[in-house]
Amino acid sequence: MTREPGARLRLIAAGALLLAAAVAAASAGSSEAAFAPGANGLIALSSDRDGGDSDVFTMGADGSAPTNLTSESAAGDSQPAFSPDGTRIAFTSDRDGGDTDVFTMSADGSSPTNLTSASAAPDSQPDFSPDGTRIAFTRLDGGDLDVFTMGADGSAPTNLTSASATSDSQPAFSPDGTTIAFRRLDGGDLDVFVMGADGSAPTNLTSDSAAEDSQPVFSPDGTRIAFRSFRDGGDSDVFVMGADDSAPTNLTSTSAAFDSEPDWQRLEPPDTDPPETTITKGPKKKTEKRKAKFEFSSDEPGSTFECKLDKGGFEPCDASEKFKLKRKRHTLEVRAVDPAGNVDPTPAERKWRIKKKH
Repeated sequence: MTREPGARLRLIAAGALLLAAAVAAASAGSSEAAFAPGANGLIALSSDRDGGDSDVFTMGADGSAPTNLTSESAAGDSQPAFSPDGTRIAFTSDRDGGDTDVFTMSADGSSPTNLTSASAAPDSQPDFSPDGTRIAFTRLDGGDLDVFTMGADGSAPTNLTSASATSDSQPAFSPDGTTIAFRRLDGGDLDVFVMGADGSAPTNLTSDSAAEDSQPVFSPDGTRIAFRSFRDGGDSDVFVMGADDSAPTNLTSTSAAFDSEPDWQRLEPPDTDPPETTITKGPKKKTEKRKAKFEFSSDEPGSTFECKLDKGGFEPCDASEKFKLKRKRHTLEVRAVDPAGNVDPTPAERKWRIKKKH
């Protein structure tokens, strides 16, 4: 049976990394926590629990076993983002000098690699494309912040917002990888924009709001965007709207506190495909042996089996079964049941006859 790949799961955590004093107001980016793709993956987060500097940690989905992945660095490490397959983490660090760079490392913290060492400007806020081949990030370029993409190995960094004379930051890929949502300082206030993954057709989705709108993130199906806004008063709220800017809705209007840094849980699609069952070993069509030995298999690992002998009903059975039977015709049906509970609707069948001895 076929499973769709699970999608990855991220949870944004509080915190900030200042790119530079000159751009702090426009570019202060939140440190992130992110689930590895698939069900119940690890969470990556930034924390200063081990000293004065920020480090990247991972922990279990229940908060267990927090592990410092960047303890060997005396600099600030933050803004972790898992690759779609969960094997690597992109993050921001100033360990190689005065400016921040985008690094990647293995999910266990090994092999940290500076992807933006060739840049003398601050780089931050990495986000993997859904296929894991590219990383979107923010760079202070020519006096203002811009959204860049590069290969997951740091190759071919490309400024997607060079035509903009204002600050652009907080990039987030759409689930299909064709679109990037980002924050732009537009006409005096911050707005949520979208553009093609190649930088084409930047479009302001929150132009109707005179307040600050930022921190965009796509829903797993790509039809909606969650974001932070100050449009409903003095405090920050989390809103959702259509990916086409329709129907902005305040989700935290009952809270008088500051609510921000939204993200969506990406769940693995439910398994609805039934397994296939095969009888790999059994008696010949005609035999004098009353003992019949069977072996079964399924194309879905972890499946169990149910057997039906002659006119009986289906009952649980092992992948290897033995029967001692009377001398007559017999029929055995066997069906696999996969770990999700899906049952093979077309059981495998073996018919045979036990003859009288001569």
